[in-house]
Amino acid sequence: MLLYPDCSSSIKPSAAAVGIIRRMEKLCHFCNALDTLHVRYGVLIARDDAVMVTVVSPGQYLELEFFNGGSVEIERFLRPDVR
Repeated sequence: MLLYPDCSSSIKPSAAAVGIIRRMEKLCHFCNALDTLHVRYGVLIARDDAVMVTVVSPGQYLELEFFNGGSVEIERFLRPDVR
């Protein structure tokens, strides 16, 4: 697997590094999908072990945390008048 085309082929990333790169690619794919849908979002690091994506849409606010281990935690906040 050649992750970095400009690197020497003798350099192979560790299994842990490959896992991190794959999770990062999934996060980027998710953000690209939000861009395609013209959804407003922000990306921040609120914890040592996760990247948070905040999404704002009419009537709700979402926090999606992508953890180092690959899990995703989603919190959804609705406006009081939205059910």
